Amino acid sequence: MGGKWLKYLRDTVGDDEGIEEVEVKLEYRDGTKKKWIFVGDNEPVLEDGEDEAEDEDEEEEDQ
Repeated sequence: MGGKWLKYLRDTVGDDEGIEEVEVKLEYRDGTKKKWIFVGDNEPVLEDGEDEAEDEDEEEEDQ
């Protein structure tokens, strides 16, 4: 995929101090999905495709 997306993000966001949260979603050719959530200076939270499937199952059970 190259690094063009990263350069674009860096140029667009820059040093913007007003940003509270950033989500980065990745989808690989094999269908694997991952998502990182960055909030402030905290460590990022990683969500992978398995967690999302489990969350959907739990929501269906609650209904």
